[in-house]
Amino acid sequence: MLVANPKFQEPGTGACRVVIRHCKLLTYNQSPGHVSTCRHERQQRLPGSGQGASVASSKKILIVDDNVDAADLTADVLRMHGLDVTVAYGGLEGLAAAKTSGAGVIFLDLGMPGMDGYEVARRLRADGAFGATTIVALTAWGDSAARERTAAAGFDLHLTKPASLAMLVDVASGNAPVH
Repeated sequence: MLVANPKFQEPGTGACRVVIRHCKLLTYNQSPGHVSTCRHERQQRLPGSGQGASVASSKKILIVDDNVDAADLTADVLRMHGLDVTVAYGGLEGLAAAKTSGAGVIFLDLGMPGMDGYEVARRLRADGAFGATTIVALTAWGDSAARERTAAAGFDLHLTKPASLAMLVDVASGNAPVH
């Protein structure tokens, strides 16, 4: 499927297109007579992300989600915006990855088998090394009980799937308010 999005047009770059194929998201710029294949630029403007601020960041990101497609797609989108992303596909794997990845922001699903996201967050918060790490719930559970539990477990922010691209990039790059 090929989708044109006029919001991403900029003078001199042609129309930026989004290609969705096999649950992967790729972008490329198309100019008359020329197509450049999927480029991952370190700096890029994102509509709706502040005042056209650069979203490039040296901040490392960890995504922990047992839904492989959701985790990989989120990682691909953040990488396209110049972010360094590590992915783990379960709670125990995520806990181990948090200790080795050096991530400053962790997007954490709540409903995972084995060790759920609440327990991962509690364990990270109990470890003094993660006091400054931003832990974000990225989940389908948006009810008040889930939000209360994320706050109690030490999450900094609760995002409900599907979260907007602008919000994900803003949070990952440190441009969104967290408590």
